[in-house]
Amino acid sequence: MMRLRVLLLLLLMFSAPVFSQKTVAKTNVFEEKQPEISADSLMRVQSTVLPAKTQRNFGQDFRRKYTSPEFDYSASKPRETLWDRWKRKIAEFFDRLFTKQVNDFNDRSETLLHFLAGILFLVLVYFLVKYVVSNDGSFIFSRKNRKTKIPAEDLIEDIHAINFPAEIAKFEQNADFRSAVRMRFLQLLKMMDERSFIQWQPEKTNLEYLAELKNSEFKKQFKSLARIYDYVWYGEFPVSEKDYQGYRTSFENAHRLI
Repeated sequence: MMRLRVLLLLLLMFSAPVFSQKTVAKTNVFEEKQPEISADSLMRVQSTVLPAKTQRNFGQDFRRKYTSPEFDYSASKPRETLWDRWKRKIAEFFDRLFTKQVNDFNDRSETLLHFLAGILFLVLVYFLVKYVVSNDGSFIFSRKNRKTKIPAEDLIEDIHAINFPAEIAKFEQNADFRSAVRMRFLQLLKMMDERSFIQWQPEKTNLEYLAELKNSEFKKQFKSLARIYDYVWYGEFPVSEKDYQGYRTSFENAHRLI
């Protein structure tokens, strides 16, 4: 009986560690289980490059092999002739020789051109001002005088045959002030011809008469009256009585200078 108890006790002692170890091992396996790795995470894993099994050695002149025409992938260029090479060499020589001189020359040439342009501008301004002053600022009317001649039929062939006081009075009485201005201007030409200020001819222009005048004071007065005559008669502008009285006074003042 005692032996049976001892055997049971021994069995219990040896069987307890075995069952306990199996339970712990099972628990550890469950706790250490790793999560599954997704496909995207594999892409972030750095790969390991294994060293080459054989080491390749290149010769020192291995680059020379790739300088041959077979490895030239650039665009094909036209072949340079002897004449082209000669021209290129000469151009390079003169370019190196005269680059600095050419740059200096260009700067000086630009300065010289600006200087000459300024002088030319001043000369043009001088002659323009001189022309305007010499024509008393009336070059526009002078140009019209060059083109406009006094028609012979308007002068009735001979201004010396006209009774100007009677004609002027008639037009003033009829309020035809435009024709009255014309008669007063023709009367002035007659008086100038009689005093040898001009040589009257039907085909002459007012500008030609102006060139014949020597008296500078009267020349200025005649130029003003010729302008009035061209404006009133050839411009065909209506003349009021007030305007006519001013024109009449100007003609009478000119008579006193003859």
